[in-house]
Amino acid sequence: MARRIAMPDKTPPPQQYVWGNIAKDMRMEEGGKKILDVGPGKTLFAGMMASWGNEVTVVDRLPQILQFQARIIHGNKIYWSLQLSDGEELPFKDRSFEIITACWSVANIENSEESDMISYRELFRVASKMIFTVVNFSAQGGVRQSQYSGRERVYNLETLEERILKLGRLDGWLVDRVSFFRDDGAQVNHHFTKESRRQYHKDRHGPADHALIVFRRD
Repeated sequence: MARRIAMPDKTPPPQQYVWGNIAKDMRMEEGGKKILDVGPGKTLFAGMMASWGNEVTVVDRLPQILQFQARIIHGNKIYWSLQLSDGEELPFKDRSFEIITACWSVANIENSEESDMISYRELFRVASKMIFTVVNFSAQGGVRQSQYSGRERVYNLETLEERILKLGRLDGWLVDRVSFFRDDGAQVNHHFTKESRRQYHKDRHGPADHALIVFRRD
């Protein structure tokens, strides 16, 4: 018999912050949503969403991640679809999913310098209502070691604007919000303004470690 999956007690604060915001915003616990989770990692988030009565599809380019997800499915008797796919070419029709979640995943796609932009265009294409994406953030930006794929992109304010927000606007999406938060899960800033731009460049590392970006289409 399928069971309802709760957020594990030892979930790191950044994931707690992100998952809590997504669940609240989209009333996930009411069920009935068609969701695509891109790059789930070794987490229970897809399982949580599926256990609440949502139709969930997971894509990842790493077989070991899908194997982990399959073990969660088997252990909890809750089904969600698993597909091996690179985020640069999603095997779905336009507007196939109401909601897309892509948490700390797109920056790990390193096929080319433009991989993140190609992947975000795919998210904008296959989503119909909302997109929730999370990226690593620092005032300096750049790249750093990834636990899955060698290197991952770290965004700053300029690259957030040029590589993600601008793309969404050009595709007809509205930027619902950009929320900056730290590794302890504390929200730092809820606005993308000149004042915040000055604040983030005052300190070498900036007061935030991650950015949650929410797009919506009316």
